[in-house]
Amino acid sequence: MTNDLNNNWTVLSIEEMNQVKGGMDGEDPTAFAQQNPDAFMDLWQNDPQKMRHWYQEAGYSRRQMRRHLRWFMRNYGSC
Repeated sequence: MTNDLNNNWTVLSIEEMNQVKGGMDGEDPTAFAQQNPDAFMDLWQNDPQKMRHWYQEAGYSRRQMRRHLRWFMRNYGSC
């Protein structure tokens, strides 16, 4: 939706804002890791079981999940 009053700024719904912030149900974990690495790391440290379930729901195998998490841990400081 376009707001014609304020120089064509885009107005987002609450659902769209949640998706931009990350954390929408059904969002790909790797995309969330790229968008917000600090929140991803906090989630991994605080609730690894939820993280495993999230990867499983997104269709990743255990091997793919471990590979991505290893890559993320190696590159976390450079993000």
